[in-house]
Amino acid sequence: MNLLRLLLIALAVWIIVVLIRSRRNRQSMLKKQRGKQTVDRIVPCAICGTHVPEREAIEYMGKVYCSTTHRDQARDAGN
Repeated sequence: MNLLRLLLIALAVWIIVVLIRSRRNRQSMLKKQRGKQTVDRIVPCAICGTHVPEREAIEYMGKVYCSTTHRDQARDAGN
């Protein structure tokens, strides 16, 4: 009877330790993921000056535009 009680206590302690480690690992991974997030640079359109995220901006001839319409306006003005 005492051996069974000891085994049950050991099992309960082991489960608690596993759950605590799992939670710590999960929190650690979330912190690492948050640290990897980068902020997008904001750039102004060469035509209207509207600021857009760099990944959404359209580049043409070394300048940045907020839309294909403004890029086309700049291209047509150059011809």
